Amino acid sequence: MMEALNEAFEEEHTDREIAFSFAFGIFITSLPTLGLGLILFGFLIELAGFISRLAIAASIVIMNPLTKWLFYLSGINLGSLILAGQFFGIKGLEEAITYLLIGSIVLAVILSVTSYFVALKLVRAYRNSELEVIDRLEEAIEEKLEAS
Repeated sequence: MMEALNEAFEEEHTDREIAFSFAFGIFITSLPTLGLGLILFGFLIELAGFISRLAIAASIVIMNPLTKWLFYLSGINLGSLILAGQFFGIKGLEEAITYLLIGSIVLAVILSVTSYFVALKLVRAYRNSELEVIDRLEEAIEEKLEAS
């Protein structure tokens, strides 16, 4: 377990590759893909060496099933506002799906661009500060194991 954790923190990706991977993960998980995004991630991780597995995993954790309904509701509202000029102006299922898709795409673009710059700043701050995160995690895990 500790070997996998060490490998995750020592990934050989540039700051920009990690930030792009995270932003791409946020983009895909923001869309109503009904789980197909996870299959896409699997293919991309295997095919593209520049994709950071840790960054993709972090985006999946953030956009989890517990928070996803908020993004769907926001997407429907934004799509309704963009296309019809009003909130909750839905007359049928087809209209709701159209609002959801349009609104979700707009939100996904905004979230992914923002998350790229936030992730880039965090990765650079982490790498520049030489934090001993792995050592602290190992110590905490060892203490828990000894206590139980």
